[in-house]
Amino acid sequence: MLKIKNYFKFLILFLCLFLFVEIATNVNMRKKYEDFTNYIINTDSPKVLVKESKVSYSSGYITGSIINDTGTHIKDKYLEFDFYNKYGIYLGTEYKEIKYFNIDEKISFDIKYKYTEVGKIEIDFVDKMQKPQNNTITSYLKNFLQNNLNF
Repeated sequence: MLKIKNYFKFLILFLCLFLFVEIATNVNMRKKYEDFTNYIINTDSPKVLVKESKVSYSSGYITGSIINDTGTHIKDKYLEFDFYNKYGIYLGTEYKEIKYFNIDEKISFDIKYKYTEVGKIEIDFVDKMQKPQNNTITSYLKNFLQNNLNF
């Protein structure tokens, strides 16, 4: 009976320690995210509204909504997020699929990404997922030299 009480005490202690570490980690990580306002919305209709955009060194997230103000039913489209660093180098793309979008409907979105040193985000509404852009070392060096040495 004494062993069961000891195991139960260790279990309770472990759960308390686990919860403390989880809460402390979440609070600490929230402080590392900064507001991010360098995003460009490349579509006028349907209307894209960004509610919150946060970024850290290696990740970030964007929340918002999209409103169908086109006057027509939209089917099988994508909300596309292109990520670039501060030199304009393409880092990657994330998509939010919009299967059915009724007239005057509002759909919320939440995009989480893991790209290092994001400097700009371009948001667009596209028909289908696009082929990734060229992301080679030579394109990185070319863009870096053009932006910093004015070739």
